[in-house]
Amino acid sequence: MKKKLIPMMLTMGLTVASCSDSVLQEPAGGQAGQQAITFDNILTDHSTRNSLSGSNFPTGTAMAVWGFQDGTGLLFKDQTVTREANGQWTYSPLKYWNAGSTYAFYAMYPQTVTHTFDQTGKNFTIPGFTVADAIADQTDLMIAQENTPQPFNLVTMTFNHILCNVNFYAQIVSTLQNNGVTGATINSLTITGIKNQGTFTQSGFDAGSKVASGAWSGQTGTWTSPANTTTPVGFTYTKNGTMGSEGNVLRDMLLLPQQLSATLTVKYTLTYSDGTTTTFDKSLPLESILYNGAPLNEWKYNTIYNYIMTLDPTRREPGDFTDVAIDWDGTLNDDCEPTPNSKLEGPDANGNYVVVVTDDTGNVTDTYPTAWEDVDNDGKWELGVDRDGDGHIDNVDDENTTSSTNQDVSDGNPSNPDGKDVILIDTTGDGKPDKQIEKDPGTGDVDPILDTVIRFSATVENWKDEKDVEVVITQ
Repeated sequence: MKKKLIPMMLTMGLTVASCSDSVLQEPAGGQAGQQAITFDNILTDHSTRNSLSGSNFPTGTAMAVWGFQDGTGLLFKDQTVTREANGQWTYSPLKYWNAGSTYAFYAMYPQTVTHTFDQTGKNFTIPGFTVADAIADQTDLMIAQENTPQPFNLVTMTFNHILCNVNFYAQIVSTLQNNGVTGATINSLTITGIKNQGTFTQSGFDAGSKVASGAWSGQTGTWTSPANTTTPVGFTYTKNGTMGSEGNVLRDMLLLPQQLSATLTVKYTLTYSDGTTTTFDKSLPLESILYNGAPLNEWKYNTIYNYIMTLDPTRREPGDFTDVAIDWDGTLNDDCEPTPNSKLEGPDANGNYVVVVTDDTGNVTDTYPTAWEDVDNDGKWELGVDRDGDGHIDNVDDENTTSSTNQDVSDGNPSNPDGKDVILIDTTGDGKPDKQIEKDPGTGDVDPILDTVIRFSATVENWKDEKDVEVVITQ
């Protein structure tokens, strides 16, 4: 299920797995006559260290149970049913079966989380739930499948997760193995912009699987991602295994389902065969990562998200100009001269860019939207600022003349009578913006693609001076 995604200096793949498997029940044959109602508890699969699976509930934890006899008779009301060290589930006072009755049971876990239950609709509400920052402190929040057992059977409540499980793995692009790279280390991986609080409202049960259906709402707050320990990375990743093993960057995070508007930042170091190193620092919008050809911009409950990062510093992805010198103001600062304290950020999940301007201390003073427009009639769209939001590139410098010989400067172009000023970027690394950013309107491809390989050339300057020295040889 691994897919190639759109990366920027790192390629990311993503696999998604549902946590909803077939209903698992473990009947314990009963006998005629009176017998106490007893409980067992299992989980669907797809769980790891922190999230629960199978029957591995921690000793002393409890589920909250509601039970009904003959439709409306309330038999259990928010009953605490506790997991004992011997694996049994206990409660008090004991309740007993009636051979001729029908029963229905409902449960949520853990009982200690604030919750309410609608006895008419048989639905749970979990208001204002907060996800812990530390992975080890996170709670596997679950609702059991509706259970309508026959009398005298062990009541096995089968739970499904209503959070999502998020994991990050890493590997190095394999082509570097032949270019002297021996390994890499993830120095840090952080995620900002994730909300940590919300309310889950159950709407019912799926008719076939009896798995709880519902939705999260009112997501707010800020989750602080843990500081992962230094993680070694090789040319393959290890999906399973303990935290800190090769390629396991951050695993088993139980997070709030939500629409994504977040930033992923990765810092890593490549090690070469001669003992030298190179360090990289890259950020990208989390919601820009593709799954099955479309941006994955929402996390849904009862689903595992495996982000598989491939570290590839050999080139910048199309459209990544975050750290490149730009000229967006026309000749106000002379053509092909970088506009001070300006950078181009994007693209976001919708392919949009913004120009960000800061003061000398790094504080943002202006943020300008951009527009695509074919200002030189070459069949491709150029990018420029659109401060008034009319969908057209601005004539920033209010003139239409140029002294530049660079054909990519828009001023003075007869196909651009309004003197619109396109954004120029530095493609040579000399600090001088020299080329338009263009998009193919048919494919959506953005050029240029900037090569990140460190390359060398050499020239020899003329001698600084030449001196003629006369020498007289005498006997």
